[in-house]
Amino acid sequence: MSFLGAIVSDAGGALRRASEGVKITVDQDNIMEAARIIESEATHFEKQVLVRAEAMTVKQMGGDPVSAEVARVLTDKLVDAEDSYVNRCLQYAAMLHTLARSLGESARTYGITEEAAAAQFNAAAAEGGARPLGLAPPRLRSNYRGMSDA
Repeated sequence: MSFLGAIVSDAGGALRRASEGVKITVDQDNIMEAARIIESEATHFEKQVLVRAEAMTVKQMGGDPVSAEVARVLTDKLVDAEDSYVNRCLQYAAMLHTLARSLGESARTYGITEEAAAAQFNAAAAEGGARPLGLAPPRLRSNYRGMSDA
């Protein structure tokens, strides 16, 4: 399987698993831990998607007009289109961030303070963003579909 095929297969599998949904049960003893884990995983997933997005840009293989058009169409489908694999993965990450925030807000019903919740989210974002990817660093883009490189 080609490198590009592997990337598309990985993205497709992640989207299929995401669409199946996840059921979690929380209580006052685990709600902030669940929020921290989800926030950390969302940050890590988002980081991986952004790093891999550059590798999913298809380059023209030949000097003929068909190669140029195929490269443009594939890049659009994989990276640039509103419903591209990259943007659907980023939407999934955004949904996970929203879920984590909702859990944090729900934690107030258990008497968890705003400061304690904020501390958990800050730790989760740092944990998810600091996890190693084992990939070469991406070429920086100043802005990718509204998301900064920071």
